[in-house]
Amino acid sequence: VVFGDASVRLFVKLLLNDGDVFGSKLTCELLNMVIILLDQMHEEVGEYRKDILKYIWGILKADNSNTKYIGYLAVSKFVAVFETPPKVILQVYRSLLRSHSSVERQNVREAMNLLLPNLHVRLEDPDLELALKYTVKVMHEVEDSLHRMAHFWDVVIRHAQLFERFKVEIVPYMKHAVSLLGSHLHSHPECRELSV
Repeated sequence: VVFGDASVRLFVKLLLNDGDVFGSKLTCELLNMVIILLDQMHEEVGEYRKDILKYIWGILKADNSNTKYIGYLAVSKFVAVFETPPKVILQVYRSLLRSHSSVERQNVREAMNLLLPNLHVRLEDPDLELALKYTVKVMHEVEDSLHRMAHFWDVVIRHAQLFERFKVEIVPYMKHAVSLLGSHLHSHPECRELSV
């Protein structure tokens, strides 16, 4: 084992005591290490899960665009491996759903791919219903931007089973989105592919 209990303890202590003084590049690398630990050693870091979530949440609240999306990826990985308060899950979901940064598209996509399959596992029915209703609400808002619309529909298509309950509300928006994403003269190839 390369990273034992003592190393985990030291790493978490470093995050909690000095995590907010590092620059954005080092913070991104620390977040990548957190993601690896959550993925490979979630049992070993289990006793520190509250501290790790607190660290990640602090990064998200700082609103540094360089670290924010890796933070969302880290918190999505956290949700995949640990019980997480519904309020945190819903807030992260809303933020990711509204996210449309073309620069961080891959991190957002990965975070959503981790988070969405776990919504029905981690959220009780009332909270899950709230998340899905919020999704329908965001449909109204994405019509003003092709990038936002493409991001939104990519999420819905990749996780269609989750949104099946709301197909009556979704289909009218889908028809409109297909025509906009596929026929716009300056559409990105990804948008046209999505419309197909």
